[in-house]
Amino acid sequence: MRSELITFFETYQNGFDKFDPSAIASHYAIPCSVLDVDGLQFFSSHADLLEKLSSNCHSMKGMGYSGSEFSIHEIGVLGTAAVSVDLGWRAQLESGLLDFRTLYICRKTEDQWQVFNAIVYEGVYDEVTS
Repeated sequence: MRSELITFFETYQNGFDKFDPSAIASHYAIPCSVLDVDGLQFFSSHADLLEKLSSNCHSMKGMGYSGSEFSIHEIGVLGTAAVSVDLGWRAQLESGLLDFRTLYICRKTEDQWQVFNAIVYEGVYDEVTS
């Protein structure tokens, strides 16, 4: 499961690195929710989620985003097809490095993981290998 989740989040990260809201959105279930600097938002349509992710990509470009890396801090099993995944993120911005954390609640449907809840919060990247 860990290797599947690493691959999942690598392709998720790649969507951000390419400023591709469609690629990012493909990792989310509909409906879903996101809690970040914009507050708590619920998305009941793919179009609404794309609008949010397009705005995020535009903001990232404005901050001089040039890439990121992540580390998995913890994977919690929430049943046969659901997990919580706590990631540390390190984004390279024009102004320097930005570390933060995100807690994802993911479910697996038809052999594909999807995020249905993401909570972005303050924290450090701290590479974890366990």
